[in-house]
Amino acid sequence: MNELRMYVEHLFEGKVLTAEMIELKEEMYGNLVARYEDYLAGGMDAAEALEKTKASITSVEDVLAGEDADEVAEAGAPVVQPTADAEPVAEEPVSSASQAEAPAAETTVLSGATAAHAAGTPVPPQTEPELADLATPAMGRKITSKVLIASLIALVFVVLAAFFGVLAVGCVSFGVTDDTQGQVTTANTVQGTGNDTADGTTGNGNTSGNNGAASNNNAVGNGNAAGNAGQGQSTTPRFEDPEDQAEYEATSALDSAIANQTAASLAEMAGAGNAPASMVQSLPLGEYAGSTGNDTQQARFNVRYDNVSDLIDGDAIDRALLYNATALMSAHSDIRQVTITVHERYDSDYDTDTYTFDRATLEHAYSNASNGAIAALDSSLFASEEAWQNVRDYVFRENFCERQVDFAEVE
Repeated sequence: MNELRMYVEHLFEGKVLTAEMIELKEEMYGNLVARYEDYLAGGMDAAEALEKTKASITSVEDVLAGEDADEVAEAGAPVVQPTADAEPVAEEPVSSASQAEAPAAETTVLSGATAAHAAGTPVPPQTEPELADLATPAMGRKITSKVLIASLIALVFVVLAAFFGVLAVGCVSFGVTDDTQGQVTTANTVQGTGNDTADGTTGNGNTSGNNGAASNNNAVGNGNAAGNAGQGQSTTPRFEDPEDQAEYEATSALDSAIANQTAASLAEMAGAGNAPASMVQSLPLGEYAGSTGNDTQQARFNVRYDNVSDLIDGDAIDRALLYNATALMSAHSDIRQVTITVHERYDSDYDTDTYTFDRATLEHAYSNASNGAIAALDSSLFASEEAWQNVRDYVFRENFCERQVDFAEVE
């Protein structure tokens, strides 16, 4: 019961909570709860039962004194309780002079018990109840289950704190990987402060006022890639597995081809004077372009990519297919459909994937996604870098790209 718990806590305010005192506190609380429930069972209302229960113990000293008296009784020593109607002991008359010299009989209170002392006998020194309890623990007490449970819980918290402390140190020591900023920190990475020469290039990026850092083939910080004279964004991350490294570089190269193609270069390829076949070579995946063809009756343009590297991630290939189909339709308004066949390296000639992108479907998708900002696929999208970048943003949106490629895939 919360009110009784608060009452007990109040009684122990200012006390030194040794193991014995904690045990005593729990015992007092248990006794009060039991007494309170007995009062309720006897028909007493809750408020009266609570007040009567509190009145049964008004201080910790009362409880300690009661225990000490019990110990004295168990040891066989008489405990003298003064009563109002006790008959006085007859004494021999003494002279007034002798009476003045003889000290009166003394009565000393020991921990709540009253004992009579004959005149002239030494009186034991008095001890504060709380200090006496701390100096001499009560005999026969045992550690309760609540105290034991509290100790075990404290031990568990100490062990957990130590474990998470070690884990935090491990995370700081071994680092994490952030591909988006070119920040790669792996086991045994040591950050330097010189130029980044992890892959034979030099970066001039700034990390806390220092140049890009490099260590153990791990590029760290925001150092710039070589070839751009410090104008790039990040160096190439390094992976422990050579195959992972190759896959990352092949995928990044294809995404870079999509991201870096300018609207101005596409505008030069647009128009009736330039055949779409010549444009294919300049688009991403152009190095894998095999055969191309026009189906004038159905206004369809066909492209086949042969021996596409199996190191390129499939999502990057999907982005390139959507990008190429969008660029071809925007440059050549007479194309209604673009059919693309993809053959991967090491597959048989007949093991291919085919996709047919439809102009009406793509224009509807771009219009919905952009709230009408991209209403049609035509050469006006090449009028500015900003306009073409708006289109390219949707190509790099995973959900948008995946949905359009799924629609285009030929089962």
